[in-house]
Amino acid sequence: MKHKWKQAALFGCAVLGITATLNLSGQAAAAVNTSPDLNTLLKDSVALSIGSPNSLSFGEAKFIDKENSEITPYIKNQRTLTPLRFISENLGATVTWNQAASTVTIKDGPNTMKITLGSSTVWVNGKKSLLDAPAEIKQGRVFVPLRYISETLGLTVFYERGLIVIGDKSVLTPKQDAQTVDYIQYVLAPDQKMLLTEHVTEAVSHPDKPVIYTIDDSKSRIRAYDLVNQKQAAVSPAFKETPRKMTYANGELYVIFTYTEYNNTETEAGVIRVLDPDTLSVKDSWEIDITPYNIVADDSGKVYVNSGSDRQYVFKSYDRYTHQELSSIRNYYNKTNIVMHPDQTRIYGVNQGVSPRDMEVFHVNEGIFTSRYDSPYHGDHDMGTVIAVTGDGRYIINSSGAVFTSTKSKSSDMYYVGAIPAFDSIATSPDHEDQFFVVKGNLVYQIDADTMLPLNTFRTEGTAVQLMMSKDKLIAITKIKTSGTNITKSAIEMLKPL
Repeated sequence: MKHKWKQAALFGCAVLGITATLNLSGQAAAAVNTSPDLNTLLKDSVALSIGSPNSLSFGEAKFIDKENSEITPYIKNQRTLTPLRFISENLGATVTWNQAASTVTIKDGPNTMKITLGSSTVWVNGKKSLLDAPAEIKQGRVFVPLRYISETLGLTVFYERGLIVIGDKSVLTPKQDAQTVDYIQYVLAPDQKMLLTEHVTEAVSHPDKPVIYTIDDSKSRIRAYDLVNQKQAAVSPAFKETPRKMTYANGELYVIFTYTEYNNTETEAGVIRVLDPDTLSVKDSWEIDITPYNIVADDSGKVYVNSGSDRQYVFKSYDRYTHQELSSIRNYYNKTNIVMHPDQTRIYGVNQGVSPRDMEVFHVNEGIFTSRYDSPYHGDHDMGTVIAVTGDGRYIINSSGAVFTSTKSKSSDMYYVGAIPAFDSIATSPDHEDQFFVVKGNLVYQIDADTMLPLNTFRTEGTAVQLMMSKDKLIAITKIKTSGTNITKSAIEMLKPL
């Protein structure tokens, strides 16, 4: 691939509202497709989708039927039938059911409508009329022809490719709003998220399977979730220590545990456990003499762990099979976030406890630290606490938005080359070298890894905590406030096929 983005030069940072910008070669970049704010667009409307149990009612996400996820709009004899009670009550009408007469009465202000199941006859304010399709009962719920009921209640119906939007006025047109229709369909699509019972503090994805591993902080367990079947696939035993971080490497799941909080009054100690990724049973474990903060591992079983306490400023490596400490670095900033380069020859870190923040790199060979050096800057560029390396290994991305080179040579490593939008979390993968994703709040940017320009933006339903890329999906761990309450739950959102 020809690289259009020249090193050591600034590039244009596209932002929302800008439809085109120039990359460094002077060529016009593709327009940024920005997903709409559905809370505003649908603030006076109800949106449904054929075959989906989800809805947007005046911008708020709701289930059509809280008790039965199989209640969805459907098409019969070229007519769209929708659940009567949901449509009526969400649009301000009241519904009563007379079981003996098999009739439904809908009242909306001065208007009254009576419908008999199986009959095409409907009475509107005492006058006889005909439905374009008879009402019917399915799974214990009454379904009625959408357009007739809505328009009789004085509402406008928009229908396009299975998307239904009902309101006082039309807010969409098929040709002008094709991308918006696609986006609303995506938001309403079934099986796009899993609400979890636990509070998730950390998650990693399996590199080859549609599986997510989470740390359940409240119960000191590790859980695995099957994204295809939308269910918990495995759970570890409860641990007496607190799980902190984990990484997947060499076909195994590595987890670090602490006995205490991070401070300078307790004796340094921690545990590394190796879990079977299918069963989450413990395959191996060993004690270490630091309070671990972060962990990375390579494909040969070399494990690298840094300290999070204020007693020791140390970075150590271990052999996964012998448990032997192989190498250590002293005079090291504690609570440093680290990331391993895709070629597994070096580890980059950004510190949290020093102002201004700084980056440094550690070159490694078979578990031995061979060299280390800081970036050529100290306070010249804003630094956030999140760091990642692009899937192709060419760039280091910091959560401030700053982008730096990644090379094996000190003379060209960690040099500033430009910026992207600042973010809270980032997802990169060697399987998708041409792109990566960042998220700020609930706004996700898809970034071209060659030009570093945003290709697209879209939103998560909840506030994103962590982004991950699997082989075929973009995944977010989010916090979602449940409808009508102040209770926040963790969720896994399947955002975008890759």
